[in-house]
Amino acid sequence: MFSRKSTSTAQPPSSQPPILSPPTAYNPPADYPLTGFTAEQKAQFDTLTAHVANLLQHELTGVPLDGEIEWANDECVVRYLKAAKFDGERAAAMIEKTLQWRRDYRPTEISFDEMEPEAENGKAFFNGFDRQHRPVFILNSGITYSKDPERYNRYILFNLERGLALCPRGVSQVCAIANVDGVTMFNQNPMSGTFKLADIFQNHYPERLGWICVMNPQWYIWVLSKVILPFIDPVTKAKVNFCYTKSAKKSEAKLDEAASEGTAGTGGWVENLNHVMDPEQLTIALGGNYDYTYDHKVYWPALKKAVLKN
Repeated sequence: MFSRKSTSTAQPPSSQPPILSPPTAYNPPADYPLTGFTAEQKAQFDTLTAHVANLLQHELTGVPLDGEIEWANDECVVRYLKAAKFDGERAAAMIEKTLQWRRDYRPTEISFDEMEPEAENGKAFFNGFDRQHRPVFILNSGITYSKDPERYNRYILFNLERGLALCPRGVSQVCAIANVDGVTMFNQNPMSGTFKLADIFQNHYPERLGWICVMNPQWYIWVLSKVILPFIDPVTKAKVNFCYTKSAKKSEAKLDEAASEGTAGTGGWVENLNHVMDPEQLTIALGGNYDYTYDHKVYWPALKKAVLKN
């Protein structure tokens, strides 16, 4: 006979809360952010700082963005000097371009309410910190497809801004793990959006990436890497590593010709992430020990609270 259909609803597995604050306090050096600067570099810093103040008061167009003076702080000036390899004129042009972009695009005004539809399925979220107290962004690339690709791009920028807000004083970078298990050519957003994001990251978020690890890559990722990586600057490209959480796949991947070509110029393969993350900060699904499963009803208010606290 036919069995009666159960009326109970499945409950998500219980897990720990998201880790949105570093496990230990971080105290930057007393001379931060000018640590290790020569007298000449400090003079360049002073010149660029004065230039930024003039830009904010007289040169930029559009409505000032709340917090833009605080954003253009000493740490920011140092980042642009380093990104420009201490070429003062280049650093000045770069930071002017970014300040104007921030006024026009207004990334800090992207709201939680606007982004919640993108967040609900757990395609991207923060959880854990690396050994240098940098927040770690988890991207589940197999479920990133969005009915609104432009909103998805805004969601990534929303997360980057919120991730930087999670950083303790003295930390100015975020790290990322892209779990690409299940990625196909049929479940991804348009490549044009990927290139647009890459351009924004390189031009307006220099020195913001600590490292990125691509987890569980398959053949389609090597196709994408050959298209995308040539447009990434060498310094950023060298911060990209590849790793498998499934041990049976590791030896196969390292022998694969497409994989070898796809990792050219990157940081290459790593056995696991223990060198950059305490396993207690990394979820079980990604090879760590922390029992965490994304639950939107728990994560979303926790992120709001953590960002406001910082």
